[in-house]
Amino acid sequence: MSWKHQRFASLALLVCATVFAQQPAPIIDVHVHANPVDSAGPPPSAICAPYDRWPAWDPKDGMQNYAGVVAVHPPCAKPLLSPRTDAELMQQTLQILKARNITALVSGPRADVARWNQADPQRALPTLYFNVKTGKPTVEQLRELVKQTHQVAFAEIDNQYLGIGADDPRMEP
Repeated sequence: MSWKHQRFASLALLVCATVFAQQPAPIIDVHVHANPVDSAGPPPSAICAPYDRWPAWDPKDGMQNYAGVVAVHPPCAKPLLSPRTDAELMQQTLQILKARNITALVSGPRADVARWNQADPQRALPTLYFNVKTGKPTVEQLRELVKQTHQVAFAEIDNQYLGIGADDPRMEP
């Protein structure tokens, strides 16, 4: 290979490396919450990143007690604190999604999910939540929502926290 070809090949590799370094590989995050900042208690919530140890959860104690351990009094020296307003939470999350080239399946209250999707329809994809124990929303309501709105998936199906297995007959419809 001549020195001109070697220089061209080196330049081409440099350009490719620069382009790829500027844009991270695409990621799909299937578990992003658009819940209000006060959904786990008064803001700010806290979380360890990383956890020195992940706290055990006993379903008999209830989800609120567990949330208190991981989001109010996390077992680490320097927990990360959440934003204090819903607008701040949405804005910061969408900035991170864009910077890291993440497309997210977003769950939460329908109005909040819709607001996130309107703010960035390429990054925050709307999903539907349901719970077979409460029956809300009903199967008929879910079918209508899928027909009438742009929903990409069912998400945040928390039946396992209520002792309901994926093979439960109520899941069939």
